[in-house]
Amino acid sequence: MHWTNIYLFYLLLMGFLSFVLAIFTLRYPRTPGRFYFASLLFLSFMLVTLTAAELYHSSYTVMLWLRNSQQLPIFLSAILLLALVRSYLGKPAKDTARIVIGLSLPVVVYVALIITDHHHHVMRTWVDVSKIGPFTELSVTPTFINLMFIAYYQFVATSAVVLLLLNIRMFSAKIRRKVVFMFTGISIPVWLPVLSMVLPFRIPGTMSVSYTLAGLFVFIAFFRYQIMSVWPVAKDRIFEQMSDGIVLSDSYNRIVDINPAGEKVLHLINPDKTPDSWIGEYLPSVLEKYPSLINNYINNNDLADEIEIVGESVKMFYLVRFHPIRHSGKEEEAILTIFTDVTTKKMFENELLEKATTDYLTGLHNRRHFVESFERINIVKGSANAKVALLLLDIDDFKIINDTYGHQTGDHVLVVFSEQLRHFFSSGAAIGRIGGEEFAVCLIDREDDEILALARKFRDHLVNTPLRLQEHGELPVRVSIGTASAYKGCKTFEWLHKAADEALYKAKNSGKNQVVLYTEKDTVHH
Repeated sequence: MHWTNIYLFYLLLMGFLSFVLAIFTLRYPRTPGRFYFASLLFLSFMLVTLTAAELYHSSYTVMLWLRNSQQLPIFLSAILLLALVRSYLGKPAKDTARIVIGLSLPVVVYVALIITDHHHHVMRTWVDVSKIGPFTELSVTPTFINLMFIAYYQFVATSAVVLLLLNIRMFSAKIRRKVVFMFTGISIPVWLPVLSMVLPFRIPGTMSVSYTLAGLFVFIAFFRYQIMSVWPVAKDRIFEQMSDGIVLSDSYNRIVDINPAGEKVLHLINPDKTPDSWIGEYLPSVLEKYPSLINNYINNNDLADEIEIVGESVKMFYLVRFHPIRHSGKEEEAILTIFTDVTTKKMFENELLEKATTDYLTGLHNRRHFVESFERINIVKGSANAKVALLLLDIDDFKIINDTYGHQTGDHVLVVFSEQLRHFFSSGAAIGRIGGEEFAVCLIDREDDEILALARKFRDHLVNTPLRLQEHGELPVRVSIGTASAYKGCKTFEWLHKAADEALYKAKNSGKNQVVLYTEKDTVHH
């Protein structure tokens, strides 16, 4: 059986398939370019149907009417092809609609001239009926004006192909192959009619075949590759412009994709490593400075972990999450690593924490935070014989300083005293301001004689380094100190504070500028 005997059947089948695909496209959830693509498929169905009817009929009048009717879907298909590509590339919808309307105006003129050509013969110099196997088809010799319109059609169709080709570089490498597939389909109406002119045989209904094939290619790109679920270029733009760092690694832990924010994070983590591309790098090696991250990554823990990145002039905080990507319940095919910059949030939290735990004037622990720190230290850890000591320090005659020199000078005294306290007891576990002019120091693993010696040394240091005031000369600062100690975990903070306070009371009543160590026999009862 000659191939032409079943050609008409397959042509109609392709047309019916275009119609079904058009209905399916319209029923599909909204996607960019859906309307233009469905319209293109409907036009392909119309073109195939009219072409099949022309091949079937032998009446010249009917064939001429069918050929004239084919011109509208042919020319509009080229325009819709351009609109589809623009939508796919994320061009403004209103601009695309205006372009479609503008490009359609010459088509209206062309169709009007074609339909009325038998009156003026402006478009065709000759029309004849030719045989292709068992089929009959019109052979047309176009005029120069007709050729200009045909060139206009080719220009519009070629513009769609060129526009997509020029933007292929904007796509990520992983979807570029799919875009090339779509490009091949869209280009069929451009090169197939030209190719048919040099073939040793004629293809009946070349234009209908080319647009039907183009529709099938684009349909596969639509629904098989899902490249029209959102604009691929828009997807790339979103991916490229996301503030979160995105790193995609494969099942071999090699980086297969990364956005600019992700490259910035990896460079902060590895400042000495500046590869031409992070693609192909072994992600666990890149994150080797953070063992907890590697543990979560290797064990596929879908957990959030916070890391601190300290550079030469920057300190950044990132929340890192790993999301295994699986397909149909199978083992993970890839892992998505997301780095979220939480530096501002962390700094704000640290600021709130500092305000909640720090004395606003001296920068030392406030009373609440000092007590909490002391209680954590007092928990028994390590040696059971370790001791914890509490020193209470009260500036002598501070009220006189305030009344004589003013509160501003009094605040200055508190600030300088706290700086000397912090410097002198730098090995202390905790230092705090727990009252107006009352301070506290926590020491660990010190014997009582060491504590007394250290406290007396600090007292003598203050005596020998009076505070220098610009307007009032030197101001001597004296301090009374009460201390108490116990084995860790044996006494509460309240007990030690009461004991040290009793020792401090005794120091005050002993002429001030004294150091007193609490012992059971020296307990003062109020």
